[in-house]
Amino acid sequence: MKKPRIGELGLSLIAVVLILTLIMVINIVRLKKGVEKTKPRLEKYAVNIYKLNATLIDLDGNIVKLEKFKGKIVILDFFGTYCAPCIKELVELRKIYDKYRGTVEIVTICVDKKIDKAKEMMKRYGVTWTVVIEEDYTLVNTFEVKYIPTLAFCDGEGNVRKVIVGFHEAEDIEAIIKELIGG
Repeated sequence: MKKPRIGELGLSLIAVVLILTLIMVINIVRLKKGVEKTKPRLEKYAVNIYKLNATLIDLDGNIVKLEKFKGKIVILDFFGTYCAPCIKELVELRKIYDKYRGTVEIVTICVDKKIDKAKEMMKRYGVTWTVVIEEDYTLVNTFEVKYIPTLAFCDGEGNVRKVIVGFHEAEDIEAIIKELIGG
């Protein structure tokens, strides 16, 4: 068996390094494109929640119209009963609701439509704000909700001002509310 020459080994090693570098660069570019897609693009969300014709049903079967919250800051909380960070965020949202009741309304949208599980969970975590099931996914589709929890912050006119994805503590949520209030 003929031993490879050192020059051939060197060229092979350089070729492998170049291929691995190329693969890394391609993956970095793909990752950046993916991150850019998940960044909140406020111009994309330049919608007014009061103008959307979303079909929302509360956990008791009543129709809920978002217009009833006009004049208040509205936080749309996209939530799943199976989602640990969503459940953890309920505690943080309760702190916000207790502190800003009357100024801020929270609407939790249970995306998995498990009404009995949602009722049990809301009772366990002391949730007293509006919790709904979205029949037609108008809001989920409008905000392209792919990950939960997702929070959409709307001003008193119903204009979406900020969308955040992932678990956030009360302090982070409160900072956005203060920004919307203007203080």
